[in-house]
Amino acid sequence: MTLSLDKPAPDDLLHRERLAMMGELAAGIAHEINNPLAFICSNLATLEQYARTVSGTFAQLERYVAATRADASPAAQQLLADLGYPDCLDDLHYILADLTDLTHESLVGARRATEIIGGLKRFARLDPAAAAELDVHDVLESALTLVRNELRYRCDVLKDYAELPRIHGLAPQLSQVFMNLIVNAAQSMTDRGTLTLTTRAHGDEVSVCI
Repeated sequence: MTLSLDKPAPDDLLHRERLAMMGELAAGIAHEINNPLAFICSNLATLEQYARTVSGTFAQLERYVAATRADASPAAQQLLADLGYPDCLDDLHYILADLTDLTHESLVGARRATEIIGGLKRFARLDPAAAAELDVHDVLESALTLVRNELRYRCDVLKDYAELPRIHGLAPQLSQVFMNLIVNAAQSMTDRGTLTLTTRAHGDEVSVCI
């Protein structure tokens, strides 16, 4: 079958228009989500630093109280008793440790969401009908980011990347091809396996093996 590149078929033109509309919609949604997510990441990073500072200061205060408790005044002794010292220390240790862990895990999750939004923006930012110079590795990484949930419980990803020249192509469509191949490979595994991505340059040509 021969296709004319000069005069696209009506169905092909309609397909391109739909892809362009979907790309603009996805890019707009990604932009709207990315802004509040940036605030969340920034605030969580600051909160993580605060949690470490509070934990370190509390450890020093605990050592100070233990060293001076025997010589403390009756009023100070009564304050410690009102606090439930030293029985209260177990709860405080747990809270501070859990605060640090919860903050760190939330920050990891927020950064992961940022990566997903970045992949979506890269996938949607170009006009599907406009070819451009692109980095194959960038397209591969964008595809991996968008399908990572499909891979998480199925396989480990091994990357064997070589230095590649930039190529001329349609980034969104190439990303879609990579996503389809990667998901199909992962879904074909009956047990947990390894998904290997290999790239090589052959003169002015590029090969990608999944």
